Amino acid sequence: MDSTFNDSLIPPLDTSFYKRKSFDVFNGRIFRNTSSSKVITVSWRVDAHVYATESPPTSSDYEGTVYIVFVHSGTLVDPNGFMSDASKFTVTPADDSAGVQAVAQEPQSWTRYKGNNGSVYGSKIDFSQDFPMFKDEGAQEFNFEAAYNSTIVGNAKHTGGIVGQQTEFALSDLSSVKAEYFRAISVFSTTTATGSLEFRFGFDSKQYNIATNPGVPIVIDLFPTDSEL
Repeated sequence: MDSTFNDSLIPPLDTSFYKRKSFDVFNGRIFRNTSSSKVITVSWRVDAHVYATESPPTSSDYEGTVYIVFVHSGTLVDPNGFMSDASKFTVTPADDSAGVQAVAQEPQSWTRYKGNNGSVYGSKIDFSQDFPMFKDEGAQEFNFEAAYNSTIVGNAKHTGGIVGQQTEFALSDLSSVKAEYFRAISVFSTTTATGSLEFRFGFDSKQYNIATNPGVPIVIDLFPTDSEL
C-alpha cells in the first residue's frame, strides 16, 4: 500500500471554470516486436484536470492562465522479461500556436532499496500548486491548493522530465521484469482559455522497434465565452 498517496486535484463542488476528463490511451494494447514473435501489452489511463486561474475565462480577452494536469496510471506487461532498454511515454501539445508550455513532470528520478528478495526502486511524485480560482461564475475568488503525492515502489526505474514543450516519463532496467505498474503526472499551462487543445500521447520502445508517432490524439475542451453560453 502507498501510505504517501494523496490526490487533492479536485476543487470544491461549487468551483467555477474547472473541468475533468478521463480516457484510455491504450486499454490492453498489444505491441509485437517487428523482428520476432515477442509481444508486450500496455494499458495507459489518464485523468485530465483543467483549471482556469487568475481571471474568469468568459471572453476572448482572457488575462489568466489555464493549467492542464494529466495523471497517468497503467501497466506494462512483458511476459518474456526481454526489455533491457527504456520504454518511454510522451505527451506533446499538437498546436504550437496555442502557446502551451510544459510546466512539470513527475516522478523525475528513482532511489534504490535493498530488500530480502533483491533490489527494488522507489520513485516519488510530489506535486503541489496554489491556483487562484473562482466560485459563482467569477463573482467570488478563492485559492485552491492542488496537490498530488505518491510513492511508486517496483522492480523498474521510473524517471521523467521535460524536453522542449513535451513531457516524458520512462521505465527502464526491465530485463528481468515481466509486469510493472506505473503512475506519473504531467502539467501544462496556456494563456488560451476558449476552444480546445489537442495533445498527442506516444509510446516508444527501442527494444521492440515501437514508436507511436505522432501519438494518439486526445482533445481537451476548454471553456466557452459568454457569447457561446
